[in-house]
Amino acid sequence: MPLEILMFVLAFLLGTIGILGTALESDLSVSAWVLIAVTFISGIALYVAVTDSALAHRGTVQVCQVTDVKERVRVESGGDNATTTTDYVHKLRCPSGGPSQVTTSRREASAGDRMSVTSDPRHRIPPKPTKDVWHFAIPLWAWFLAGTGILFLAPLEAAVRAAFRRR
Repeated sequence: MPLEILMFVLAFLLGTIGILGTALESDLSVSAWVLIAVTFISGIALYVAVTDSALAHRGTVQVCQVTDVKERVRVESGGDNATTTTDYVHKLRCPSGGPSQVTTSRREASAGDRMSVTSDPRHRIPPKPTKDVWHFAIPLWAWFLAGTGILFLAPLEAAVRAAFRRR
């Protein structure tokens, strides 16, 4: 199991334990709602950081020829609402066996243009245009420390609140 996935699962579990501990110890106060929001936002940010960090550190950059661009529209309906998502599939001709396509949320290039693409040599992460790879990803140990701090913050807040109630 790759280290990135293991760290993501560990951070998510720590956050979940912190949320459950807070919910069991006291009623859901403002700090508990903040803890819940921070946990989910951190999970999303951690996923982005892990994928961008992997592409930034082990990705290979190639300049590829765009052979075709197709617009793909998906409509997802849930109850009374319908959500429309548009993706652009850029077909590529890359030297030395690079990626055959890149899918983005906006048109990055037209047929005949050249595009710089960063791809994962292990083929675990989808390729991205190089300009969209965040090269200053937060290290995984920083996310681990933040998750651990949040885990201990909730019981501390509950203990302080209980001490003030006894006065």
